[in-house]
This record gives sequence, C-alpha cells and structure tokens, in this order.
Amino acid sequence: MHPAELAELNSRVSEAIFLAGQTSSGTAEEREAYRLVSGIEEELARRLPSAVLEGSLARVGAVSAALRAGDWLRASRLAEEFLTDAPADLADELKTLQKQADEVARSMAEPDVRPVDFSQRRGQGSIMDLFVMDLRSSRSISWVRGRSRLGAVEGGACPSPSRTP
Repeated sequence: MHPAELAELNSRVSEAIFLAGQTSSGTAEEREAYRLVSGIEEELARRLPSAVLEGSLARVGAVSAALRAGDWLRASRLAEEFLTDAPADLADELKTLQKQADEVARSMAEPDVRPVDFSQRRGQGSIMDLFVMDLRSSRSISWVRGRSRLGAVEGGACPSPSRTP
C-alpha cells in the first residue's frame, strides 16, 4: 500500500472515530458514525496484512466499531473472515469479539415471551375481563367476565369495546 494512501485512510478513520465519540450515546447518529468507522477500518484491514500492527488494529477496529454500531451480524461476519489469516494473539481477540456479536445476535433472535396475567383481585375471587369475538350473534364484540378457572364465565354483549360493565 502506498504511504500516501495509508496516511489518507488513517486520517479518515481518526476523524471518524473523533466524530463518533462526539455523538450522544445510544442514538441513531452514534450508530451511523460507528458504521462509518467500521467501513474505513475494514478498508484498511483489506489493504494491510494482519501480520503488521496496523493491519491487526484495523481488523479489531472494524469488528469493534460494527459492534458499537449495533450491527452484530456484520461484526460476526468480519471477525470470521479476519480469523482466516490472523496470528494467534489477534485470533484470540477476534474470537472474543465474535463471541460477543454472536451472543447479542442470538439474544435478539430469541423472542421475549412472558405470560400475561389478565386477572385482578376483586372481592374474594380473581376476575378476568376480556373482549372476545361473538360468533353466535350479529355483534362483533362481547364482554366476557369470569373467574380465572375455565367454565365459570358469564358474558354479555357490549355495543362498544370501550364500554365496561
């Protein structure tokens, strides 16, 4: 790589890192700024061998910035790609970053499913109130009140879902 090109890319990445550091944490602006950093670092990583310090730093920088940008898939993909020719010390760091990216991606892919409790304590029993479709009549919505046990349900049609008995 020509020294002038290297100097230009180093200047661009330094400026991008500075600007990313000036953004408010957790904002779309910050994520976009780190996407830019990751792109420039990736460009440096592709032009420099991993055996030289600047090439190793660029690889770690591209993956780290992708993580900061919230782009876990990109971070994992880059880490995997950069591992192919990484020296041992760099490989350890890339594996750690890839593990972080994969853990976040996995947690984002798993739905957060929790039971919803519709019951409220009224008097002595637990009452469950729901709007349901009334398929037996021309009315589209019924108000159903009942104990939390199946079968102990009393119902009545309501003219509007906003009306409560």
